[in-house]
Amino acid sequence: MDNNSILLFEIAAIMIAAGLAAILFSKFRAPVIIGYIFAGILLSNEVLSPIWSIEIETINFLANLGIILLMFSIGIEFNLKRLKEIGGFAILAGSIEVVIMIVVGYEVGRAMGWGDTQSVFLGAVLAISSTAIIFRTLSETGRMRKPYADAMIGILIIEDLAAVIILTMVSPLAAGKVPGLESFFAQIVAILAFLALSLVLGVAIVPKMIDRIGSSFDDEVMLLVSMGLCFGMAIFAFWLGLSVAIGAFIIGVIISESSQGERISKKVCSIKEMFMAIFFVSIGLLIDPFTVLANLPLVLIIAAIFIVGKTVAVSIACMVSNKDIRTSLTTGLGMVAMGEFSFVIAKVGVDTGAVSGSFYSVVIGAAIITMVAMPLVFKNSDALIDVLARRAPRNVIVFVKRIEGMRLELDKCLAVRADRRRQISYQLFWILIDFTLVFLIQIFVLAINDLTAPLRPIAEWMNIVPSLLASIVSVALIIPPVVDMLFRVRKIGYVAVQGILEGGRYSKDSGRFVLKMFVNLTTAVLGVILFLSVLPFAPIYEELPIIPVAGIVIGGIVAWLLWDANKATYAKMCTVLSEGLLNEPTDKK
Repeated sequence: MDNNSILLFEIAAIMIAAGLAAILFSKFRAPVIIGYIFAGILLSNEVLSPIWSIEIETINFLANLGIILLMFSIGIEFNLKRLKEIGGFAILAGSIEVVIMIVVGYEVGRAMGWGDTQSVFLGAVLAISSTAIIFRTLSETGRMRKPYADAMIGILIIEDLAAVIILTMVSPLAAGKVPGLESFFAQIVAILAFLALSLVLGVAIVPKMIDRIGSSFDDEVMLLVSMGLCFGMAIFAFWLGLSVAIGAFIIGVIISESSQGERISKKVCSIKEMFMAIFFVSIGLLIDPFTVLANLPLVLIIAAIFIVGKTVAVSIACMVSNKDIRTSLTTGLGMVAMGEFSFVIAKVGVDTGAVSGSFYSVVIGAAIITMVAMPLVFKNSDALIDVLARRAPRNVIVFVKRIEGMRLELDKCLAVRADRRRQISYQLFWILIDFTLVFLIQIFVLAINDLTAPLRPIAEWMNIVPSLLASIVSVALIIPPVVDMLFRVRKIGYVAVQGILEGGRYSKDSGRFVLKMFVNLTTAVLGVILFLSVLPFAPIYEELPIIPVAGIVIGGIVAWLLWDANKATYAKMCTVLSEGLLNEPTDKK
């Protein structure tokens, strides 16, 4: 057969297998996505190599069409107002969650005896969830309009942006080089330029053009123009080094501002379903089932760590970003499918020789397990949360309810008090500046090729390991912004406590307790986020692998000493708050 006949035969085989899988899995009320993936495994070259060999590149091209159309359809269901509402939340929650997962993956890799580079790749792989699987599951279960759907979609957008930045950094790392600040900031500029241009198109051009075409021409013309815009924006995003999925999603959001959005969505739906089936089958085609079985214990470990870690990381990130506990847990349980970008990151490592040959198959095997588990876990998320609530220790339940009550009271206050919102926003802005300074300091330290050389004479004089001295110096540099963050957290605490007490749920006599609880909890969360953010960038040296942790521990001790030294000041401020703001009498000591 010629090439065209072979391609048609392969597409026919894939569509027949996908159709049979959909019928079989629908009959047993199982997610059809799982059926598509297993159909791909059965058609893979490793299973049917004596009979045929499928051209993966061609199938991947068709699969990418499915991703683009899926993201375009999801974008049409949104609008700019809805996207703006989740924007601030998405940036904060997505950033926290990605950092936590990178560090979890890195530490797991080190615990298994892997090298630093391979551990970094594992962290990068675990940081990204599957956009296609999660969107499809939301659509199939009819939950696209639920509050947690907005949270999931917002975090997924940030994860896609983070994946692009991760690829920018891991590519030189795989070649044995330190990621350059130029490429990092160039990628950030590209993202901002893309979003700015998209906003201009959305506000000024596209919706009006679509409305005019929709009122003057039939559905065929409108569909062709919309598809042209969809693929054009996807190509523009790809040209900037971004994901084609982001481009398709953004143009979908822009078109949703027109009055023809629902009409276009109906026309795209049938085409999208066909290419999405090809996409999920293509995932199965990439798997070598024999390699996966040979490394099954490792595959199961990585899959379990991803599911548990992603659930916890996303839940924490959502709660820190002011989502209620149930929404946060549901969002976490809905993000437990490893992403398509994970395959790309793993392949970069294999192609450059930075990771072992079995790494890719192990990652894909773990990803398949998570993709199979995600629809099942998400559909039963309410039951899982109810079981967790029943079996959790009573003191934990009381603590969680207390925190949730404080959050609700603060929300009510901020909804009607613009001055309080401004005060908190101002302090959060400076916390972000301090956090950025810490990040840049660690990047700067990482970018120095030989940090220990200028410190060696001093280290020898002090009779300590040079790399330990280097880590102490690097941590010492971040102490000032960290102390400033703690100070601003306290200021936020004062404003928040006033708002909480105004709700009437808590008496003024409990003001000091609420203040202490709020400040301690916020400081603990900030400390964990800061620790996880700094750890991947801490300098690593062969002669003393424990240096990053040792340096951060020393820095933590210094920070604790600073806190202890300021106890008197803190007590005085509490007294001022109690007497001046809460009207609470205090005992003289």
